[in-house]
Order: sequence, then C-alpha cells, then structure tokens
Amino acid sequence: MKAFVINDNLGQYLFQTQDGGPSTLLRQTLNDKARDSEQDQVIVFEVPWEKSFATKANADAYDANIAWMASRPWVQIVTPDQIVNGQVDTSVPPTGTGTQWATSIAAPV
Repeated sequence: MKAFVINDNLGQYLFQTQDGGPSTLLRQTLNDKARDSEQDQVIVFEVPWEKSFATKANADAYDANIAWMASRPWVQIVTPDQIVNGQVDTSVPPTGTGTQWATSIAAPV
C-alpha cells in the first residue's frame, strides 16, 4: 500500500496572502523543499472545501496563492494521482518523463 501522509498544518495558509502571494511561512516551506537535495517531495493541502470557500475573501486568496505558485518554475502543482501514476517529472533538469517516486516502508508500531 502506498499512502501520502497528510499534515494539515499548512492548510490554513492556503487562504492567507501577503504581497499578492502566500504568507512568508508558506513561501519559506516551498523554498526549503525546492532547495533540498531530495527532489521528490510533496506538500498536500488538506482543507474542508465547503467551509474554506464559504467566503469570497478565501476564494480570492486561494486564487492569488495558486497563481503565485504556478508562476514559480520550482513549484509544480499536481494531484496525488499524477504522482502515484508516475506522471510528475522531478528530474533536474526536467527530462519530460515521469519520475517513479521513492517509497518508504514504515515499521509496525
């Protein structure tokens, strides 16, 4: 079984903006992951959609943050399905073919 570990600590920052983009904490987290030698890293945003998009301000902040991330060549916006199916290229420089991501085996607790 393959699974994504979801930590919802960053979900709240998807709806906060600063200077037309994400908050400093989210920018720093994305920057840290981009500079790490381990390139197959992912941030999964877990948010309650109905509650999060209940206000126009949240929807506008989401749009601004996604646009900011999409304009950064070191950030790829993908779905978990694309990762699992080997459709995301994490090669540096990109090769145009999907990368098979590393998997970890967790010891029984």
